[in-house]
Amino acid sequence: MNDGNDLVAETSRINLYSEYSLHDQLKRRAAGSGGRIEVSIEGKIADALRADGEIVEIQTGALGSLVDKAHFWSIRGYKLRLQLPLAVQKTIVRIRQDTGEVLSRRKSPKKEGLWSIFDRLVRASGLLGLPGLVIELVYIEMEEIRIVLEEPVRRGRFLKSYATVDRSLVAIRESREFSSPSDWLALLPDSEGGFWTSTSLGKALGISAAQARKLLYTFARAGFFIETPSEGRVKRYSPAEPR
Repeated sequence: MNDGNDLVAETSRINLYSEYSLHDQLKRRAAGSGGRIEVSIEGKIADALRADGEIVEIQTGALGSLVDKAHFWSIRGYKLRLQLPLAVQKTIVRIRQDTGEVLSRRKSPKKEGLWSIFDRLVRASGLLGLPGLVIELVYIEMEEIRIVLEEPVRRGRFLKSYATVDRSLVAIRESREFSSPSDWLALLPDSEGGFWTSTSLGKALGISAAQARKLLYTFARAGFFIETPSEGRVKRYSPAEPR
């Protein structure tokens, strides 16, 4: 059975050969048996095309650049899956620049979870509820390789003592799919008074008000919520009427 490891890219993108191993590994896994990678579909390049015709895009960073492409395929009736990896565990490996010696391996204290996805969705709310689109959150363990530089280099205002040269997949723990507004709204408990504020939602979910604000803003831009009149400057959000 083809596990995706022997797939060859059908098109060449400018950044294809500089991508991290993580993206390439997830892309080949997504293609699966009988699938293809780096496929041109009506002039736009897809990360993977499964044997059943489903397009798969894998995005490890910002989502804004994907919105137009997703809309393009959606209105043409394609099945589309957007996989968003979330690093629930990241091991940082530090390597000497001159000898390649491994200096250390440590687990990063930073962990991504369900609510952190709204850091990315807040600028791509148009993806939520898009017909034919499944958003799949993929919870992963990963490894990040950093070269410790002999001489620090300037990146903007800061001096960097290392350079990240690769990220690779260690394991996939689980995944979770969202394919409709109701899937997203099911994340929230019932609100008291029929509305949410960033403070009340943050308390209900056990997250910061700032994180809850991103969620509410994203849902409002997606048409799931509407902003309702309130006293003072606190914004209130109530569920929108079903479309």
